[in-house]
Amino acid sequence: MTYDYDRTAARPIPVDKPALAKLAKQLVTELPKHLKFRPDDMDQRLSWCRQFRPNWGFQLGVYETTDVKGGYVGVPVRVKWANMEDWNPTRQWIAGGGVLTRHFERGGVGSKLEMYVKINAARTPNEMLTHLDRIEKEAFSVLIHETTHLRDLLKGVDAYQEAEEGEGKDALYYNSPREVRAFMQQIADEVIEFVEKEAKVLGVGTWGIALNGRTLDRALDMSITWDRVRKSMAPANLKLVIKGVERALRDEWPRLEKLYPAEDINDE
Repeated sequence: MTYDYDRTAARPIPVDKPALAKLAKQLVTELPKHLKFRPDDMDQRLSWCRQFRPNWGFQLGVYETTDVKGGYVGVPVRVKWANMEDWNPTRQWIAGGGVLTRHFERGGVGSKLEMYVKINAARTPNEMLTHLDRIEKEAFSVLIHETTHLRDLLKGVDAYQEAEEGEGKDALYYNSPREVRAFMQQIADEVIEFVEKEAKVLGVGTWGIALNGRTLDRALDMSITWDRVRKSMAPANLKLVIKGVERALRDEWPRLEKLYPAEDINDE
């Protein structure tokens, strides 16, 4: 399927990806210290370990940023847990995430209190210890999603209810404007990652990519988040996501051309 693009489309809300990558690395660095159980429990699911407690988790520090209006936002970042029974090859280790927000006025903008990610406690400690690289990658993706919420102006009547990265399988969740913006950012990151890998092999100039459909089609086909949301998002929101992702890729293009010029490939 080939997509058409509107050059006036909004971009994803910018997030500090190097800082979030560092946070995801910190998570997997500290996680082993919290997976120390009796030897005969290490191959049981985490939530079944005898020394496991309902308040299991740890804090990663305070994440500071600004909202889209420029206002300061600083929240503690916590690692929590949840049992994710329906995990699959593309999402196994992180069961979700969220931004805890409180609304003081009906319809007002929420005040952010905490950002968190949830380890999948249906996996065993030994499995986690041998797949820290996958946990880091999934945590990074979820942090991108949740930091978009952190920077967004969350409005609502009631307290913001855990816009879980791993939950909300109905169309209402996926078509919420705040979720559309957050998923747009995740998909943009996965698309840019795919294109950058291609550029390393082929060279940007040699590749001669024109963003008329084919390149983005292939990149979207490789995006696990796109595969997830396109089944439930309304066509108008899918089109909006595609537009935003295409704009984000165009924004990255000068950097890719500089890093992977065609001459490097031709000189080999």
